[in-house]
Amino acid sequence: MELLRSARATLFPADWEEPFGLVMLESLACGTPVVATRRGAVPEVLEDGRTGIIVDDHSELAAAIPEADRIDPAECRRAVEERFSPRVLLASYLRAFRAALEQVPRSAATAPIPYSRIPRA
Repeated sequence: MELLRSARATLFPADWEEPFGLVMLESLACGTPVVATRRGAVPEVLEDGRTGIIVDDHSELAAAIPEADRIDPAECRRAVEERFSPRVLLASYLRAFRAALEQVPRSAATAPIPYSRIPRA
């Protein structure tokens, strides 16, 4: 943690459609901004200029580090707590589950699942 906390920035050169990127949250939780390419979930996780710098191409990563130096480490930590704390995530999951259940016809939602249709591990 100390290494991450004392870094100028975390480089996140996503080269594929990263579905989430827990590394970004770990960095932000330590107060370290992230410099990342605009792929996958990067634009959803980072707030460009507040918690990190988002670039369009790998060739721009190194040049964006001085820009990341201007980001307040406390703001990185605050953003993680605001958007990704266990309480916030749980509330988001519950809203999503409730919305999904509202789409299911009432009779289907209360019907038991036949044993033969229960997936086996």
